[in-house]
Amino acid sequence: PASTPQLRKWLYDDLGLPIIKDTPTGEPSTDEETLKRLARFRPDVTGLRNIIEYRKWARYKNTYFRPVQAELEESYDGRYHAEYRVATVETGRLSSGFHTIPRDPFVRSIFRAPDGWELVQADYAQIEARLAAWKAAGMPSRKSSMRTSTMVRAFIDGRDVYREQAAANLNKQPQDVTKQERQHMGKVPVLAMLYRISPKGLREYAWREYELDWTTQQAYEVWKNFYALWPEFRRWHEQEEQLVTTRGYAQSPLGRV
Repeated sequence: PASTPQLRKWLYDDLGLPIIKDTPTGEPSTDEETLKRLARFRPDVTGLRNIIEYRKWARYKNTYFRPVQAELEESYDGRYHAEYRVATVETGRLSSGFHTIPRDPFVRSIFRAPDGWELVQADYAQIEARLAAWKAAGMPSRKSSMRTSTMVRAFIDGRDVYREQAAANLNKQPQDVTKQERQHMGKVPVLAMLYRISPKGLREYAWREYELDWTTQQAYEVWKNFYALWPEFRRWHEQEEQLVTTRGYAQSPLGRV
């Protein structure tokens, strides 16, 4: 399962499965998105889901278990000390070898607090969407200068942005949106659309991350509804594209190039 040529032969030669998409080199794809679609197309082939599961644990092993073990073996006090990298990710954000811990309880169980201490997990609520909304609105410094139609104003007024987005996509009133609808039709498109994405990219993202099988038209409608509900994002995206094209780099609000 770790050999792409062998996996490709099994999928397309032995099983005769349809080629959904090609790689940049013209070979039939074996990526996770493709495997999930093939698994739905042929649910009788249990090996397809097994390969997805195998890849998940291989990723856990190489991303979390082995690096943490190596750190512990060299640690001066036998504890794991996360590192923070300031110049690794090209988008400019801070990163770490273990900056995102999966929700899988088995992976999380490798961490525990020393005796007499408590392990605390904390998270900023919707922080990525809030900061992007503030930037898209022109980084306003006063509440009075924020337009009522912007996403940042919705956050400040205590409105549920994900619920409003889901309501627009489903043609419902916000109070009628269910918890699952808020997640799938609200949170998913908002997080995908923050930094500009095409309808095709939105469709692929929804399937790859959440197995939401939108048609091309459905993805386009969701894409269109986002810009209709939060028009400041289109202006921000176009402005940033023009700036990057003109000067050749992007810059964060804190000045990071």
